[in-house]
Amino acid sequence: MKSVALILLFIVFHACAGEQPFPKMDESAQEYVDRYGAWVESIPVEDRAWDEMQAIQSVLLEKLDGKRLVVGTKKDGYEESASFVEKNQDLIDDIVQCAQNPYLGMPVAEMWNPEPILGEPTSFDILLPHLQSLRTQSQMLLIQAIQCSNNGRVDQAISYLEDVQSFKEFVPLINCVIEELVKNSIDSMIDKAVLTGCLDVSSWSESQLEYLQGLYTHSDRSADEALSMERWQIKNMLNWIYEDAIEGRITALGVGRFFAVQELSATHVERPRKMDRVMKMMNQCGSYSDQIRMLDLFFDAHRLDFEMNPWERNVSHVRPVVREITSSEEKFAPVYEFLPIYSSFYKTQLHWWMLRCAASCVVELQLYQAKYGDYPESLDELDDDLQERWIDQMSGKRYGYRLIENHPVLYSFGHDRDDDQGRPISDHNGEVDVEWPEFLTIDEFKEALRDEPESIDGDWILYPLVAN
Repeated sequence: MKSVALILLFIVFHACAGEQPFPKMDESAQEYVDRYGAWVESIPVEDRAWDEMQAIQSVLLEKLDGKRLVVGTKKDGYEESASFVEKNQDLIDDIVQCAQNPYLGMPVAEMWNPEPILGEPTSFDILLPHLQSLRTQSQMLLIQAIQCSNNGRVDQAISYLEDVQSFKEFVPLINCVIEELVKNSIDSMIDKAVLTGCLDVSSWSESQLEYLQGLYTHSDRSADEALSMERWQIKNMLNWIYEDAIEGRITALGVGRFFAVQELSATHVERPRKMDRVMKMMNQCGSYSDQIRMLDLFFDAHRLDFEMNPWERNVSHVRPVVREITSSEEKFAPVYEFLPIYSSFYKTQLHWWMLRCAASCVVELQLYQAKYGDYPESLDELDDDLQERWIDQMSGKRYGYRLIENHPVLYSFGHDRDDDQGRPISDHNGEVDVEWPEFLTIDEFKEALRDEPESIDGDWILYPLVAN
């Protein structure tokens, strides 16, 4: 584990450069760029991980030669990935050194699109270039941790897991949705490794398991911050399009800016005579306040959907807002162009949360076994403070738990929301279904129960994990 001296040194460096800035709701994109750029310049060059990380990534991708690392599962590809890591210990050493830098320090020029379009302000690169590097290099560290643990070098494994957590701290630059997804992706690699047994923690000591449990202590399913940042970005774009609005109405300049962005974001845009397009949009497009009203309604609706317990969800708050926007597409053209649909983000967050909470429960089961020599007969015997985390997102009940030949089995009640005693859901061929289920609304659940009850019968086994 990192020494106290190293941790104190990190704190001193962190205090010298100040906290990393994030966008404020009342500032423009350019104002944030300026604040972020000044902050990066305040960081000593030797404390920035950016150049080092990019150099490592270049070498790593060349050596991988198009192959993907497989981690967190015992399935095909993991042994090859483990062998790759074993043969590239020099890269592991470099990645560890990089992870121990106090700051990422990505230059402004790498974060923003500098190409001006009709005076367009510099904008966030939708694929922030550090995210893939962080994920790939975290995979390397996690595979190294798994190999160390499985070879009895648990303290070394924990050290590598700490480095994975350090890398995760480099992810957020504006706290947007794609950054949230990458953070969750890094977490879920560890969760899957625990749940599949790829990272075997059955021989870990109490203190080692308590460290691992600490990774789950501050996890949160909330998406408020990410959605707020998404709204902030879109509002900035709308401000730019309506910059010279007359009494809130879009002008020819604003229409030109809108078309420029539209053509950049589409694979094909029909191009009728330019003047006809401009005049039509100027006549039909709603005011700035119209766009902001729909923007607020859209994100408020998404927030309500995210806050709702999935097992109680029946009506999507977002759908009527989207219907209103699409039914008046000409009026709401600017906001319609920029609004993403976050349904896949919602499903990914729920999937990640189930893995996270299940892994937390498994670690607590192992901790109980390390203390008392046997697994508990019931989850009731585990830490009361953690019980509320182990709620099945499919049913709203606490996870199912059984001991089979003195080995714990943890499961979700699945689509039918009843306890099938850990009997797994089967596919059409009678084999255990390895694809994660979609979350059903109450109406969808009732319809499936009425028409095809066999399609939703059975439980989803979370530990030992078999689902992808």
